This record gives sequence, structure tokens and C-alpha cells, in this order.
Amino acid sequence: MRYALTVAAERNLTKAAAIQHVTVPTMSEAIRRVERELGVTLFDRSNRGMMLNAAGRSLHPLLRGVAVASTKLESQARWLGTTATETIRVGTLFGFGSVALDRIGDVRSAKDGSRVIEIGVYDWTDPTAGLRAGETDAAILIGPTEIDDDLDSRVLGTEQPVAVISTHHPLSRKGVVTLADLDDAGWLNVHVSDRVWRAFWTADEQRGGPPPRSERMFCISPQEAAIALRRGQG
Repeated sequence: MRYALTVAAERNLTKAAAIQHVTVPTMSEAIRRVERELGVTLFDRSNRGMMLNAAGRSLHPLLRGVAVASTKLESQARWLGTTATETIRVGTLFGFGSVALDRIGDVRSAKDGSRVIEIGVYDWTDPTAGLRAGETDAAILIGPTEIDDDLDSRVLGTEQPVAVISTHHPLSRKGVVTLADLDDAGWLNVHVSDRVWRAFWTADEQRGGPPPRSERMFCISPQEAAIALRRGQG
């Protein structure tokens, strides 16, 4: 069902398979198995890709609910099955939340001196920092994600988004920089299946839709983004 949701988001079997790190035949057979088990065809297949049909659009919210419930089940089962039941697993995205995690990561048990908190750092392919996969119990996140409605969350702080521009870039001479200006400059491509997280960073709500597709390299971490900028690809 998670594969089917990824195809529904990407509308392309090859792209969906790459995101899920499986082969195209594996992805295709998994979706056909779901369709056989449900007794209904979910997608219209054509040379242009795979689009949810009327039945697929109707069942999409239910499929997503089942996938979320499955993730919760796996997370709780892993937690109950671990021997270190007193350890809390906290995740964050690389480059975000590191200051706070540096301070809490060395908290130790007064009983035996063992670490009370285990920290996991994730790249941009998982903006939930392990929550969706059940690998973490809590996370410090930046921006909304597709599973935010299913999380017990607290807002720790807010910041105004800014565009950081090199003094050598032509836009640095403008008094006001618009989203259209940034569209012309080209947006960084990010390999991530979470449409809510991706739309947040590309300001889709403010612009009324996603930005034009860029030919720049795909990045999954701040290091790759920095390399792309140095090479003039971002």
C-alpha cells in the first residue's frame, strides 16, 4: 500500500520505485497484488504514467490511513521488542536541531551511567526523521510533513523564511526578490516523496502551485546542496 501511495504521488512507476529503493517490476507487482486483494483497479496506466482512477481517488484516504496505522503498529512492536526499553530514540534532520540534540544527547542514567537518549540524524529523504519508519520515538522537525496530523506535536519556535543570495549573484542587486525571481534562478531538486514537506520548502501555497522543474542535480543533504552550489548547479 505504501508503494501504491508513492506511485499516486509521483504518477510515475520508475520514479516511485527509485524513491522506495526497489525495482520497477517489484513495484509493479506489489501494486497489482494490492489491486487483486482489494478487487478493484486503482490506476489508469498509459504512456504518460500512472494516474489514480475514480476508485483510486476514492480509496486514497483509506489507503493512507492503513499505511499510517501500519507504521504505528511496527513502531510500537519494535519498541516493545527492544531490550533497552528505558532508552528514548530522538531523530532530527541533518543541519537542523543539532544544537538542542547536542545538549540532550549526553543525558545518562543515574543507575548505570548508560545513555538515556539515542540520537539519529537523517537526510532529506525522510523529513520525519525516522518517525514514519518507526525508528524514532520523538523528533525535532523543521516544516510540516504528510504525517503531522497523526503526531502529537508541539511548536518549539517559528522563523520567517529567507532567501540567501551570494553577493556575486545578479539578484543581490535587487531591492526586492520575488518568488518569480527565484523561479528564474532555479530551485534545488530534492529526492523526497513527502509532498507536504517539499511543497513547504518551495512555497507552493504562496505561489499557487509547485515551481518549474529544474535541471539541477538532486540533493538529499546540505553537503550535496553546498557541492551543487560550488559547481554552479544550484
